[in-house]
Amino acid sequence: MTTEPQQQVNPALPTILIVDDVVQNIEVVGIMLRDQGVKVIGATSAEQAFRILETRLADLILLDVQMPEMDGFAACGHLKKNPRTKNIPVIFLTAKTETADILRGFELGAVDYILKPFQPAELFARVKAHIELKQLRDAALNHNDDLRTANEQLLQLDREKNEFLGIAAHDLKNPLTNIILAAEMIDHYHETMPKDQLLKRVEQMGLSALYMRSIVTNLLDINALESGQLTLSPSNFDIIPHINEVAASYTERAKAKDIQLKTEITGTALNVYADPIKTKEVIENLVSNAVKYSPYGKRIWLRVSHSVSNATIRVEVQDEGPGISEDDKTKLFGKFARLTAQPTGDEHSTGLGLSIVKRLVEAMRGSVWCESLVGKGATFIVELPQS
Repeated sequence: MTTEPQQQVNPALPTILIVDDVVQNIEVVGIMLRDQGVKVIGATSAEQAFRILETRLADLILLDVQMPEMDGFAACGHLKKNPRTKNIPVIFLTAKTETADILRGFELGAVDYILKPFQPAELFARVKAHIELKQLRDAALNHNDDLRTANEQLLQLDREKNEFLGIAAHDLKNPLTNIILAAEMIDHYHETMPKDQLLKRVEQMGLSALYMRSIVTNLLDINALESGQLTLSPSNFDIIPHINEVAASYTERAKAKDIQLKTEITGTALNVYADPIKTKEVIENLVSNAVKYSPYGKRIWLRVSHSVSNATIRVEVQDEGPGISEDDKTKLFGKFARLTAQPTGDEHSTGLGLSIVKRLVEAMRGSVWCESLVGKGATFIVELPQS
């Protein structure tokens, strides 16, 4: 039998589980404790107490020693072996005064014992003291968990800081070196250098500068996202001009690898509600990755259409690259992800692009995912809310 208080009880109050095979004992002790503002649950056997504790934990257990089937000592041993209940303080209610019995109770993990018959004041004083001790112990454990979590977060931040510095030192060094060398060549030989070579050097400087800017943009974006300082400015706008701008800016880069970049637009005035600048950045990241990882002589499709099924605007970037393995799919959108596939034209990758894409798209209440089979290319799909 389970006895519950009749009056409405504040759920913040401590809960006491009384385990006694005599119902009257539960009722008497329950009245004493309820009068002091404690929530009481009753069980008439150890097995019933175990079932109760499977669904709701108590702050303290008052456990009768002499019960049929399973006595209090055996019940206490069972409770202390269970990870879910081992930290609940147990006080024995017993008429036994033998020292051996009392010591046995403590050895099994009980925190106290109260001899029958007892006075209400004594009962509540013992109960109150052990509940307060448990609350202090729980608070200390929670504090330790918080410190452990904070320490792990600091270690992770330190690792990420080192990653950032490594990226900045390594990935910015090469394009910066290219710019310096090209500038020196122009400075020394501009008077005798053929015009086509001069223009090629200038183009190399521009591409290196664009790559450096993309690295810095990614680093700033991920920092803003991680620190919660990214500010979006959503508005209603037609996404088609952004699609065309991205396609135009990456056409030459694709041609350098003999890659055809095809644009397919289905519909007119495909209006989305999102941040225009960040939307363009998302598309640029996906197209840049497609060019970066596609083999020479392949094709890339940049598509945009209206998805009738869920009232979104759908952007797809499909390539004919190596595809993505199931293992790589699990870490595809992770920060600093290093995947099996490698850039095909000596390009560099920070491992941040797709992580930023996912965070930006979700911040704009959209969704992004990848569909791919190894050896059959990959399609990245972004859906953003329509206006």
